[in-house]
Amino acid sequence: MLICTAIFFAGLVLLAYCLRTRRPAHAIYAYLAAWIICPKLARLANLGNFPAGLADHIFIYDYVNAVTALVLLVLCFCIRPRVRPPYGRFIMKLLRVFVLMTVVSFCSGLWFRATWRSNLELREFFIQPALSMLYQAIFGWAFVNYIDSRRKVEWVLALLALSGVELTAEAILLYYHDWFPAIRVHLLSVDGRFQSLTFLSFSSVGLVCIIAICATLYFAVTRSSLVLCLVAVLMLVPIFGTAERGPLVGAVLGMSVMALLCLPKRFRRILAGMGTAAFVASAWFVSVHAGNLANVVNSELGGTTGANSPVESTFLTRLGLCFRGLDLIAHNFPFGTGNGAAQYQMAEPIPERFDPTWSEQVHLAYRAAVTGAHITSTHNAFMEIVVENGFLGIVFLGLSALVLAGNFKSFCRLRRRHGNQIYVAQACIYACFAGAIWRYCFEPGDKLYFLLFAMLAMTSLLPTLHAGGVGPAPAAPQMAEAPTTT
Repeated sequence: MLICTAIFFAGLVLLAYCLRTRRPAHAIYAYLAAWIICPKLARLANLGNFPAGLADHIFIYDYVNAVTALVLLVLCFCIRPRVRPPYGRFIMKLLRVFVLMTVVSFCSGLWFRATWRSNLELREFFIQPALSMLYQAIFGWAFVNYIDSRRKVEWVLALLALSGVELTAEAILLYYHDWFPAIRVHLLSVDGRFQSLTFLSFSSVGLVCIIAICATLYFAVTRSSLVLCLVAVLMLVPIFGTAERGPLVGAVLGMSVMALLCLPKRFRRILAGMGTAAFVASAWFVSVHAGNLANVVNSELGGTTGANSPVESTFLTRLGLCFRGLDLIAHNFPFGTGNGAAQYQMAEPIPERFDPTWSEQVHLAYRAAVTGAHITSTHNAFMEIVVENGFLGIVFLGLSALVLAGNFKSFCRLRRRHGNQIYVAQACIYACFAGAIWRYCFEPGDKLYFLLFAMLAMTSLLPTLHAGGVGPAPAAPQMAEAPTTT
């Protein structure tokens, strides 16, 4: 009762502040900050039976998320954006498709529960995930409306960078050095890998570190700070703690894209040579030791040594799971399995249309999923979105790819201006996309749609800004053209 009242009162204070000061962007920062700093215990602790039975399986963070999303929704209706950006209509169409996809997916999940798994708790497995997706759509709407300057984009990037700093401090001080043994137990996964005090899985840790590294490099380039470059490199430490190779490759890919886009030509050549040498060294290590580089470094730093499976074996296993995902798509098309229901339907008796008999190892992974010997997901976020949402999932991914490709095409036409902060900010976002896409190809983890909406909005916004980042540029050409037409 007391916790609910305190959170609700804090939401009212935030709403009143944003309405009075006409600064709705601060509510967006609050939404991001709640996701970044909310401790794991708040994500796992129930609100209790308040009201009677209503709060079962509703965690404190779920309530915080609902309150901040409600604040953003009220602001979207009460405060009009200063300038209606021309790109906003494309993002809004994407958000409408996303909301429709959420509703259809929720209905599909209810059908799956009634038909196959009646033991799945309705509120925990279906209602709460659907509400979470709606909250993220509201965040995307508010982001398009109120993040309209370079300075506001920098605040968003600063929050993401601080998340990486916090994870790095946890990994170094608590995981590897064990300064506070009583706290250390709460940041470990079941198999002893680094999971942080904030997030519920090491997959989330890897994704956040990829984005935080790119955001930190933005400030390092625009502020000409070697210290921030070193901080960005240190953010690889939490990824080593997870002992996952996918996020490690994604982080290196993001750093490489950032460097290639921002460094002068002569340095890019040096970087290309260093990157080639690093690739050859990594390939040699994998071929000789047949292991996971992140796992080896984690062990050398004092972390837990996990399973050291070869790259080829891991890839083929994931490929087998993707073929089982194709079975689910064909069986449930065009509606999908429902949000979060894919892993539970992998072992259900549905037709085996895509059994990969051409490869023994892929076939074994496929059969393990079919028989229920290995209850898991498709291990590919894009495949899982289509499995869970069917045709609308394909439409959503297609529209997102079109927006991103169109923005990147416009970005490539720009003249390289290495000292321009708008240019560097765009390079940062595309580096984030490169690393995150790689990571999502091998692990679904948490599908953070709100970050997708934020990054698509920023790649659409930044080209429209003045070089100084004062405000949207579309208004200026209209005023300049008026004398010429008269």
